[in-house]
Amino acid sequence: MRRRMGIHACFVAAAVSFMTTTAAAISHGAGDVGDLAVVRVIAHGSTVCSGAVIARRAVLTAAHCLEDGTPDAVGVGEAGDAEVAVASVHVAPSFDPATLASDVAVLVLASDAPVGPLEMGDAQGGPVGVAGFGDLSPGKGGGTRRRGTSAATGDGPLLLLTPAPALPCIGDSGGPVLLLGEDGVTRVVGVISHGDGACAREAFAVRVTGPVLAFVQPFLDVDPLTSSSCTVSRKSGDAPKHAAAPWLFFFVLLLVLATRRR
Repeated sequence: MRRRMGIHACFVAAAVSFMTTTAAAISHGAGDVGDLAVVRVIAHGSTVCSGAVIARRAVLTAAHCLEDGTPDAVGVGEAGDAEVAVASVHVAPSFDPATLASDVAVLVLASDAPVGPLEMGDAQGGPVGVAGFGDLSPGKGGGTRRRGTSAATGDGPLLLLTPAPALPCIGDSGGPVLLLGEDGVTRVVGVISHGDGACAREAFAVRVTGPVLAFVQPFLDVDPLTSSSCTVSRKSGDAPKHAAAPWLFFFVLLLVLATRRR
């Protein structure tokens, strides 16, 4: 996928301070219509964070983004204005809202996302792409998908992101840290979590490794809507289709007994 640079766009997925849980946008980034798997996370009609499509019905985002309300939908497409409803929300069991450790969640969609999913990967350092729908600077220029380049370092559960020249900002929380592999495939190597309130010095992203990867993996391996590991809400009054004719069971039972008596 193409990288575009040019305009300032802070890319810190939860700005205010290092330990706060608000979202962030991309500084020193540029408009991005190529990374269609990067989506808006919508709650009560407003964009609260960013996310990445990682399976046909699964979106990876930051767990702290759910503190402002359960997301209703994700916005996809070049402008992020085509909404796909969220069926259920799953937060990493190891998430700690006090420290933002394991700041990862998966949104299960009610229907297939109309874009191809991103693959998962890992990185410990070097230039990486950062993308999201956050602000260019705190309170300015949000709502448009942007992408830029940051420098990543770290071999623990977090990646430290510094300007190169881009950095996440308000609204970019939950957006992906991207790495173009030698095979030409762009992969998600981190989830933007938090950073400084000015979106200027540093940001932190959760690496998708260890217990975080163990949490995410089931959503990649199976259809999340039919997996027993997921609970999907059903409209009140709906009943399982197989419960519509209980008499069928008794009919079969009587038939089997009659056959045995012969």
